[in-house]
Amino acid sequence: ELARLNRLKDDFVSTVSHELRSPLSNLRMALGMIKRTSVEEKRHQYYEVAMQECDRQIALVNDLLDMQRLELQGYTLQIEPIDLPTYLHQINCEFAPQALAKSQQWVVDPALSPGSLVVNSALDSRVEETNLFWTDTNCLGRILRELAHNAIKYTAPNGQIYLTAHPQDDGILFVCANSTEIPDTELSRLFEKFYRIPLSDRWKHGGTGLGLALVKQLIAQVQGHISVDSSQGWTYFRAWIPQGENRLASRQKD
Repeated sequence: ELARLNRLKDDFVSTVSHELRSPLSNLRMALGMIKRTSVEEKRHQYYEVAMQECDRQIALVNDLLDMQRLELQGYTLQIEPIDLPTYLHQINCEFAPQALAKSQQWVVDPALSPGSLVVNSALDSRVEETNLFWTDTNCLGRILRELAHNAIKYTAPNGQIYLTAHPQDDGILFVCANSTEIPDTELSRLFEKFYRIPLSDRWKHGGTGLGLALVKQLIAQVQGHISVDSSQGWTYFRAWIPQGENRLASRQKD
């Protein structure tokens, strides 16, 4: 067991070192080219490269800090109500242009228009028609954005991506589906830290390999669950998130 933990530590250090070294090397190269070139257009291009590599390194550090905080249970949930259809509309506005830029078809479930959400609470036999969903908005936002980002990143041009949300039990089932199939041998490893499917990043977007690991941790934090399956040219991520405790407690008092 000690030998296994030691190997995991070595793998972790090796991976983090590589992920930090790569953007730093590119950043140093870009800054060097900015210093040497006098062509304004070239300077602007190298400046953009430098900024992208800075953002990449910041994202890695933030992901590592978030992962550590979640694993140490140092994250305090902030449960608050959100208007889910409006929230999904914001997600749609954020990611639709990215999908369009890759000629992908991006669809957010049109059934969740304002006023249409029905949540059935297990603590109450009544059916309440409301748009309000109680959860930690930071967790929910990170979960949906990671799933959407992953789908757009790995779906081929002209592919399809669907984000749907449906009431289930005393929570909401979010499904992010995309027209890319993942081999069965890889499915069980998708939520591992730093794991990336070999040769799947055909467009060389890069990434930390921490996104889905963070999603799993965040969903566990709100006491939900997530699963993934892939067949017949499609991959489905299903994330169930329950109503927050504040909401359930208020209903019990009522």
